[in-house]
Order: sequence, then structure tokens, then C-alpha cells
Amino acid sequence: MKMLRQFSFFLLALLLAGCATVRRVKVDAISSGHPVTAAFHIVPANPDLSAGDLRFREASRIVAKALEAKGYSESPDASSAGIVIALDTSVSEPRSVSVTRTDSFYDPFFYASGRVPVRTRSGAVVFVRTSYWHPSPDFYQTTTTETYYDMRLSLTAFAPKADASGELPQLWSVIVTTREANSDLRKALPSLAVAAARHVGEDTHGEIFVSISGDDPEVVRIAPALPAKDAAK
Repeated sequence: MKMLRQFSFFLLALLLAGCATVRRVKVDAISSGHPVTAAFHIVPANPDLSAGDLRFREASRIVAKALEAKGYSESPDASSAGIVIALDTSVSEPRSVSVTRTDSFYDPFFYASGRVPVRTRSGAVVFVRTSYWHPSPDFYQTTTTETYYDMRLSLTAFAPKADASGELPQLWSVIVTTREANSDLRKALPSLAVAAARHVGEDTHGEIFVSISGDDPEVVRIAPALPAKDAAK
């Protein structure tokens, strides 16, 4: 029996280790109602950020792959594109929150006592004090401090040509955010990009929540290849 319990625990550990990360992503999309154009070109939303910035280039490639999976195509420059997408990412400062959990447990060594009526040989009834095994439910609370980071991906689409006022008309905007236990935006970015691409040109009429699994085929396809030492983990 003991060996069976140990094997069951080991099997459960293997199953949990193989589970992919599922991210809860908040999506807020809005659209002007303008038809979504297939050809796009991505630029930094921050005018002080160079298009050659390595982190922007990686984020741009991931977002482009997510959009291409939805039937859109990337143009090499704004002049040949139907829309220009301004891309922005951010990670918040670490934030902490205290979490109190209440759990129940049974004390396997708890014994209760009582008085049991016993009839003697003479026919008299006497009460004998006895003790017996009686697992009792109990509750305990634990309070821990958890640190988290809010991660954000913003995609805003503009027409490539200015209107009469000299401004580029905004066509649609998608903002996706998620909360992580670490500050590694690069790991979360494929899931954020997939969530954003699924709502391009839509109006969610406020914030909605979606779940994106790390083993979602779209996420796997656009995620950058891990170095050999990381892929082996």
C-alpha cells in the first residue's frame, strides 16, 4: 500500500510538471468600423525608440507572426501597407499583495472520550468512561506575500495617409494585459500577441478575459526558439 501511494504521488508530479502555463489575459479592443486591411507595417509607438531596437524587433516579429496566422500579411514599409500598426509593450514595477488562505485538515491522532452504559452481571447499568478515535476537522490560516508584475501589449492601427486635418486616422486599437510572478515579458509576449491578434478590428465593448495556454498551437508557432540549455529544462 505504501509503495502504491508513493507511485501515485510520483505520477501526479509528472502530470503537473507536464502541464503548460495557462495565462489569463485581459483584452480591450475598439474599432472605428473601418474594414480591416490585410497588409500591415509595424512601427514603434514610442517616437524615441528606434525601429532597430532589438527588443522592439523581437516583439514586432512575434506580433507579425500572430497576425499572419489570421490571414494578414506584413509589408516591408508603410508606403506599401494598408495600415500602420504602432506597437508598445511595458512591464510594471514589482507590486506586492498579502494573500490569506484558509485550509481545513483532519488530525489523525485525535481521540475523544465519552461515557458508555454497561450492564453488569447483576443487571445494574453503570457508565464507563472510554476513549475512541475520532478525527476532528480543524482550520488554519496562512498569510503570504506575493509579488507580481503587470505586462501590457498595445497595438494601434492607423491609415497610412493623413486626412484633411493632417492626422493619420486611427482605425482600431487592441490592448492586452496579463499578470506574472516574474518580469520576463519575453516569455509572456507570444500569448499576449495571440490574444491581441484574435480581436484585431473588433470592439469588445470594454474589458474581457480570455485564457491562453502555453501549448496553444498558435503560441508554439510564434514563440522564439529557446537556447539548447533552456529547451532541455
